[in-house]
Amino acid sequence: MLEIRLIINLNPDNARLVKNFIWLISLRGLDFLIPLLTIPYLLRTIGVERFGIIGFGYAFAAYFGAIVQYGFNVTATRDIARSRNNCKEVGRIYSTVLLTSTVLMVLTVGVAILVMLGFPKLRSDVPLYSLCLAQCMAQSLFPNWFFQGMERMAFITYSNLAAKAAFIVGLLVLVDEPSDYLYVPLLNAASASMVLVSSLWIVWR
Repeated sequence: MLEIRLIINLNPDNARLVKNFIWLISLRGLDFLIPLLTIPYLLRTIGVERFGIIGFGYAFAAYFGAIVQYGFNVTATRDIARSRNNCKEVGRIYSTVLLTSTVLMVLTVGVAILVMLGFPKLRSDVPLYSLCLAQCMAQSLFPNWFFQGMERMAFITYSNLAAKAAFIVGLLVLVDEPSDYLYVPLLNAASASMVLVSSLWIVWR
């Protein structure tokens, strides 16, 4: 009710800003809530050791994901926001950033594979690290900057909510014992890919 009253009393630009702020807060709250629900379950089912290996896999993949993002969440958001009333310019920015991110992804994945195969301790868990890398790449390609620049944060929140719900359901169904630990990065990669594909479809529409 407070949100509705605020939006009614504000002009259209400020009302849109308030709504997007609320959507962004909801998205960040979701990102904090999901680990609080899943970490205790994972520690009980797969154990601390395998949970630690998964955590290392995500830390390893995060370095390469940072290269793919290349600061686009700041610069591309700014450029989209400045040009959001010019469809042709928005399309040019979107295509350029997405193409650049894809090229960076191909290069970084190649380097990551060489690193995984070059170190024996990483080579023993290549499937795990590959799944962690797949999730990180999907998240890095996600055009968050586009929706922020266009001030359409509701799309991000809805798609992330659906993906997180699917992840939790899959976790409860598939992960029952330590040997099921590979399902954790697999489900994460699948949910991240679902969000990426849905976001690209929404932009295309």
